[in-house]
Amino acid sequence: MGERLLGARVRRREDARLVTGRGRYVGDVGLPGMLHVAVLRSPHAHARLVKIDAEAARRRPGVVHVLVPADVAALGRLPLQVPHPSLAAPACPEILPQDVVSYVGQAVALVVAKSAAQAEDALAALRVEYEPLPAVATLEDALRSDGPRVHAGGNVAARFTQRVGDAASALARADVVLRERFHLHRGAGMAMETRGILARWDAELGQLTVATSGTRSSWGSPARARSSRSATRSSTTAGPSCRGASSCR
Repeated sequence: MGERLLGARVRRREDARLVTGRGRYVGDVGLPGMLHVAVLRSPHAHARLVKIDAEAARRRPGVVHVLVPADVAALGRLPLQVPHPSLAAPACPEILPQDVVSYVGQAVALVVAKSAAQAEDALAALRVEYEPLPAVATLEDALRSDGPRVHAGGNVAARFTQRVGDAASALARADVVLRERFHLHRGAGMAMETRGILARWDAELGQLTVATSGTRSSWGSPARARSSRSATRSSTTAGPSCRGASSCR
């Protein structure tokens, strides 16, 4: 690499477009006849779904469809994206939870409407009955053998050990050995644009075109093909000219 970057003042190329309002995000993309989706999310960290009543929401103005867990029961869970031999009990997400919600904010139902406002308003008409279950709030609780299980396969998805060098001998020869316990926060990206997705189905071409704010949108292609119930439909992914939602840096 001929150009020196470390310690250098690197001129940014995208700033002028963004600060003058010419950045293009998923929310800026509009299509004729486009529908909007609003998501009803769980207020509980762990709870059993007792009943979902969507009849009133279906009668709200502009509502085209309401999707509840029973509608996607046959699709099962999303596929495991990154298999690893240490994964003993991977818990891949359900499209919508069939029996139990396992974290605050988990999607429970979807409303599809002619406008974003109508979709959001219809969420208030959905009636969900929950049976709260014991929640896991710390790693210590998750590892307890008698603690609540968030997933049927257990709370520990994987166990593995990484060894480099002879640590035992080095510690035995050390003049001083300190023992500490570190608690690390959960890192998360704080993007200008939150996760968004826009999909357009072309019946003549048999093609689904997807615009997404994520940078690894190709990971979702197998899941989209599976949920469309047809492996023959081609799926392409097109991101907006400027994507604000990325992974942590």
